[in-house]
Amino acid sequence: MTAIGGIFNRFGEHCDTEALARMSKAMRRRSTDLRSALILDGCGFIWGSDARHGVLAESENVLLLCDGEVSIAPTGEGARYFGESEAGLCLSVYEKYGLSAREYLWGEYSYAAYNRAGGELVLARDRDRSRPLYYAQSATAVGFASEIKGILAFLGEARVSRDMLCAHIFSRYGEIRSSDIYTQINDVGESVVISKNGVTDMRGLEACDDTEGHQVDREYIGGALVCPDEEGMGKMLSEILYAFDIPQFDCLMPSFLRDAKKAKDSLCGVVDGALCFDLSYAAERRDRLSVIVGYRPNCIPTGRYNVGECDLKKMEKLLRTLFFQVDRAKLEYIFGMDIEAEIMKIENTARRVRALGMAIQTEKWYDGYRIILE
Repeated sequence: MTAIGGIFNRFGEHCDTEALARMSKAMRRRSTDLRSALILDGCGFIWGSDARHGVLAESENVLLLCDGEVSIAPTGEGARYFGESEAGLCLSVYEKYGLSAREYLWGEYSYAAYNRAGGELVLARDRDRSRPLYYAQSATAVGFASEIKGILAFLGEARVSRDMLCAHIFSRYGEIRSSDIYTQINDVGESVVISKNGVTDMRGLEACDDTEGHQVDREYIGGALVCPDEEGMGKMLSEILYAFDIPQFDCLMPSFLRDAKKAKDSLCGVVDGALCFDLSYAAERRDRLSVIVGYRPNCIPTGRYNVGECDLKKMEKLLRTLFFQVDRAKLEYIFGMDIEAEIMKIENTARRVRALGMAIQTEKWYDGYRIILE
């Protein structure tokens, strides 16, 4: 697991080291082994990784932080030398091609490249946008991070669109992006260039949501949902809230966690139905859940969710029990409606389960951040 972030001061002011420390602390669950920071030219950069990833690479003119896994460039330009890190590969290609570097890189990655000579920061993601990367502006600086938690630590508060939050709870999986809910936070699309002249979003290519052709030559695990008890369900909701930036609940999460733990011992792949919806959502979900299960599982897309109606009914019953412990008045204020009544109007059991789980998490999320509803 890796994480990157930083604060870019557009006018050369000193970096707010306290904000940088808060950002690093907020993303601690994404990278628990190594956490580092660097102050350079008034700008601050933070990163964390496990022992398997090389996050930082430097040359005379460029400092580059990379989150993810970069294999080869389709053209062969980025063939990695023995021992070269992901960041090293990205740096060599970036120095040769500049903003077009992502066209020559293959894999799941995001990176931040700081050009010392030009005083310019470039944020970029792979073509499928499978690795999250967000940014937000203050009066004189721009903060960026692998997680929205890091951005909120930079901003100090979360301005949230109540309409988008409501839409998210009642949407299907992956229809609304994390950044859509927060009014000051943007996700990096294609690439973003930040300098003293301003912020230029180079967004152009749409994310690819094609899941065809993902082949894994190994055995895989899939199966019916294993429904936890009430205590396990409450713990699971807290863990998922901790792993994700926004209130999120997936009816496959318990099955995923069980299968991922089993797969770790048997070296199998894990069937994950979310891969059939939106690649960026699925990759982010898989990436963050790996913090909980203790390793990064090899996920395989499946054409349908293999969850029985009986299992969903059991989960709904547990969630209804947990929902009685939630402050209803607070939820009504947050959503501007009787959220329980609206959820119970949903006919599809799986979507009703998802909405209940997210509503329970919303109270914790609201209490955990300084939220301003708009």
